[in-house]
Amino acid sequence: MVLNDQIKKKLMVIYSIILIWSVLFFGAVHTYAYTFMNISIVITFCRYCIQLENKSIQLVLPKLEMNNVFIILSFIILLYIVPLPQSFIQMISPESAKMNQLAQSPMHIVNQIPLSWGTLALTNYPVRHAWNQYIVYIIFFWGLLKIINQHKKLRQLCLLLIAIGIIESLYGLSQTFIHSGYILWLPKALLKNKHDTCGTLINRNHFAALMTMLMLLSVAYSASQTNRNNTSKRHTSFKHRFARFFANEYQWNQKIIGIVAASIMGLGIYFSASRGAVIAALPGTIVLTATLASRKRMRKQAITMVLVGIIIVISTTYIGEDRIIKRFSAIQRAMESRMRYVDSTINLIKDYTILGVGPANFSHAFPMYQSARDQQITVTHVHNDWLQFVSEMGVLGLICLIFIIFYLIRIIVKKFHVRKSPSAICMGMASMAVLASISSHSLFDFPLHIPGNMLIFISICAIGIQALHLVHYKKQSKTMLKYIKIPLTLRYSVIWIVFAAILGSIFLMTTCHFIAELHCNTVPNITLNRNQKPEIDAIKKAIFWDPGNPVHWYKLAWRYIENRNRISETGNSSSWLSAQQKVIFALEQAVEKNPCEAEYHIRLAWEYHRMHYHETDIQKQKRVEASDIAMKHAAMICGNKNFTYHLEIANYWNMRSAFHTDLSFQSQFWKLAIDHYQKALNLSRLRCKNNIIHQLKLYRRNEKHFSEVFNYNH
Repeated sequence: MVLNDQIKKKLMVIYSIILIWSVLFFGAVHTYAYTFMNISIVITFCRYCIQLENKSIQLVLPKLEMNNVFIILSFIILLYIVPLPQSFIQMISPESAKMNQLAQSPMHIVNQIPLSWGTLALTNYPVRHAWNQYIVYIIFFWGLLKIINQHKKLRQLCLLLIAIGIIESLYGLSQTFIHSGYILWLPKALLKNKHDTCGTLINRNHFAALMTMLMLLSVAYSASQTNRNNTSKRHTSFKHRFARFFANEYQWNQKIIGIVAASIMGLGIYFSASRGAVIAALPGTIVLTATLASRKRMRKQAITMVLVGIIIVISTTYIGEDRIIKRFSAIQRAMESRMRYVDSTINLIKDYTILGVGPANFSHAFPMYQSARDQQITVTHVHNDWLQFVSEMGVLGLICLIFIIFYLIRIIVKKFHVRKSPSAICMGMASMAVLASISSHSLFDFPLHIPGNMLIFISICAIGIQALHLVHYKKQSKTMLKYIKIPLTLRYSVIWIVFAAILGSIFLMTTCHFIAELHCNTVPNITLNRNQKPEIDAIKKAIFWDPGNPVHWYKLAWRYIENRNRISETGNSSSWLSAQQKVIFALEQAVEKNPCEAEYHIRLAWEYHRMHYHETDIQKQKRVEASDIAMKHAAMICGNKNFTYHLEIANYWNMRSAFHTDLSFQSQFWKLAIDHYQKALNLSRLRCKNNIIHQLKLYRRNEKHFSEVFNYNH
C-alpha cells in the first residue's frame, strides 16, 4: 500500500522535529542529542522508503547521478577498518603499517609473534562512528527528497528552516543585549566568549555558519514569491497594478517575511563577531544575486539581496556596535596560530597522501606533528574543513568529494537553464549560494563537523534539487525526479541483505554507544554534569556495550591501579600480582585500540617494569625488554604537545641507565634520557627544571651528568 497523506504528514512532522532537535540542543554534538537524531532518521527512512506497492515490498530511492559516488565513498570508509595483510598495508601506506606495529603488544614483539594483519586507519573506533554518521546523512538526504515531493511540503520545509533561523538569531541577540548568562541551561561563564551571539550553539562561528545558510535561504524564498502569470506590463494602468498588488497579498506577506527573516539573521551574523562568516556570506550573496540577475524576469528579485544588505548596514550603524571591526583588527594574531595548524597538517598529509589517517582520526594523528608553540593545546580540528578532510581521507577521498559537488552543481545548473518558474529558479539557486558560502567558510573553520549544521545544509541542498524538479500537472504538484524501485525478490536479495545489515549496524552501534556512555562518559560534554571517575563495575558495563572504545579501557586501568595500590606488594604478593595483571591487560587493550596516545604507552612501560620484579629470570628479562619497547613507542608518537611525556620518558631511561650493569647500555640509555630531558626543557624549562634536578639527584648523578642535561645545546 502506498503511503497515504496522513502518514506523510506524520513523517514530515518527525523530520521537522529532527531538524529542530539537532539545532536546538547545541548542534547535536553530544551523545544524547546525536543518538536521538541518528536513530530517528534511520527509523523514519525505513518507514518512508520501504513501501508496499502492488502486493510487493519495494525500496524506493531517488535516482541521482551522485548515488554511485555516495556508495563508493561508503565502501572506502569501510576499507579503513577491514583487516588487511600487513604486507599489503606496508605497500600502499607505510605510515599506517608503522602504526599497526605500535598497536601490537610489546610482549608479543618480545616473543616474536609476527603481525600478519592490520588496518589502514590509525585507530578503528572513530572510523566506525564516522561511517555511521556518513550513512545517516545520506539516508536523511534521500528521505527528505522523497518527503518534499510536493510544492506544499517544500514550502513548509522552507518556512520551518526560516523559523529556526529567526528563533536562533533572536535568542542569540538576546544573549548579547540582555546579558543572558546561559545557553539554554549551560552557564556561558564556562566559555571563552561570554557576550557573543551564539544562539543555542556553543561556538559563535558555528552559529554564524548556520545563520549564513538560513539567511541565503530566506532571501531566495522571498525572491521566489512572484507570480509568473501576473507579470506587470509596462503600460498597465495604475489602477490595475494597485488591484494586482492586493490580489497577490499572500505572496507579498511571504516576501516581507523572507526579507525580515534574512535581516534578523544578518544581524545575528554581525553580532556573532565571526570573521569567517562575514567573509563567507559574500560569495553566497554574489552567486544568488548573479543568477537572479541573469534571468530577465528575475532581475527585480535581485533587489531583495540589496535591500537585505541595506537593512543590516543601517541596523548595525544605528546600534553602533564595533565588535566585528575589533575582531578583524585582531585577525593577524588569530591567523598565526591557525597557519601553524595548517603547516602541521600539510606535514601530516605528506606522510598519508593517498588514503589519509582515516575518517575522524585527525585529532589522534595531529599531536605527532604539532608545533612546540602549541604545546598543552588539544587540537581536534585544523579550522579548515577542506584540509582536514584530505588529511583524514587522502587524495582518494578528495576526488570522491569533488565528484559529489560536481554532480550537485550539474543537477542544479542543468535544470536552471530549462526552468522558468521563479520559485524553482530562486529555491534551486539557494542551494548553489549556500554551497558557495559554506565552502568558503570551511576554509576558516569546521562548520560542517556540527551535525545540526550538516542537516541544515543537506536540507537546503534537497530543497534546491527538488524545487527544480517540481512542476504543476493537472492542478497538482508532481516531481520530475526519478526514483529507483528495488523489489524484495530473490534477484535483488543481496542488495536487501546489505541494506538491512547497514541500517541494523547503525541502529545497534548507536544504541550500544549511548548505553556505554551512560555508564562511563568519554565524549566531551560540558552541558551535563557527568561523573568523570566512574566505578569499576560501571566501566565494565560500558566495555560490555562498547568494547572498542580505548578510553574505557584506560579508565579501567587507572581504577585497577588505585585498587592495586591499596594492596601490600610484599605482604600480599599473590593478590598484588593478580591486580597488576589486570592493570597490564587493560593498558594493552587501550594501546591496541589507540596506538596514537603516548600516555597509554608510557603507563604500560612503567607497569611492565614494575611487574618484572615478581617474575622468573627469563620472564623478567622479557618483561624489561617489553617495557623498553613500550617507552620507545611512546617516544615515536609523543611529539611536542606535552612536555610531561618527554619528562616521563627521560625519567625512565635515566632509571634504566642507572641500574643497568652493561656500560654500553648505560651509555645508550643515558643518551636517550638526555635527549628527552632536553626536549622537555625546550618546551617548558621553568616547569620541569626542578623535577629534572630531583630525578638526577635521586639516581646520584654527578656534575658531568648535570652539565650534559642543562648545557646540551651550548
